[in-house]
Amino acid sequence: MTLGQPPSHSDSLPNTQVFNSATDLDPQLLEDIVAHLEKVGAQRQDERRKSYRQRFPVTQLIAPFYKRMPSRDQFTSVECHDISTGGIAFYWPEVPSFRKAIFGLGERERLTCVAVQVVRHVPRPDEPSQFLVGCEFVERVAMR
Repeated sequence: MTLGQPPSHSDSLPNTQVFNSATDLDPQLLEDIVAHLEKVGAQRQDERRKSYRQRFPVTQLIAPFYKRMPSRDQFTSVECHDISTGGIAFYWPEVPSFRKAIFGLGERERLTCVAVQVVRHVPRPDEPSQFLVGCEFVERVAMR
């Protein structure tokens, strides 16, 4: 399955780690995400998934980005689907009205904030009123 195709309810990712909470998120994965962002840097290109993804059924924070950095009170919780060093997929209650967002990864006290760009969205097969939104990591950001 790719993000361009809706996942089936029985969809499983072979040889993947399943995270049950943000505290299970491996600090090395966060470091790998940051390293990937530094490596990619300004080399943005139309790329398809190039990195191994892992199931990530964890609640994390996101704030749509509209012309200026969102404040901490603009973040909302979302249920994630999967994560890789190149991006993240999560569920959203409607077709996203934003193309960019800030994701808070990890525990609330020690969030790693990254800018993401929406690359696709498809209806969630088991919950048609929601959408699976696939995003590409763009850069690490600092929150005020």
